[in-house]
Amino acid sequence: MVLVAVLGLIRPAEFARLARINRPELWIALATTVIGPTAGLLAAVAAGVVSTLVLVLHELNKVRLTPVDAGAPSVLLVVRPSAGLYTANIRAAQRSVTVLDALRELDRQLAGDGTQLWIAALPERATATAERTRWFPQWRAAGRVWPDVHSAVITSNR
Repeated sequence: MVLVAVLGLIRPAEFARLARINRPELWIALATTVIGPTAGLLAAVAAGVVSTLVLVLHELNKVRLTPVDAGAPSVLLVVRPSAGLYTANIRAAQRSVTVLDALRELDRQLAGDGTQLWIAALPERATATAERTRWFPQWRAAGRVWPDVHSAVITSNR
């Protein structure tokens, strides 16, 4: 009975479509198709959910810094993370305990090269957390924290 139910759900055209557009999803579909008749539907659903969760977490950990053309002078590099930074994925961008510690460490590394890190368009909650550190208010007082990228670019052009 399970085999008949599972076979009714298998659509070769969907596998061909997944093969063209998303290989990881194809492998999840194939795995759940094989697990269903052999180990049961519950095991197949569990395997599909766990595999999908692993893929989602893997994608969340891919953080890239993308240069932004904000009309900035050539001495100013404006970058934007391609994904949200949070404690679990910041390690892919910078080995550290928290996002704020990673920013502080990045600032130290850049300062060693004679470069100053500016922060612009930090979300409100992140700003509130950063304000509780010792160094962030100093950055704000030194003109290194900006409400948006446009303000930072205008200032750097002066």
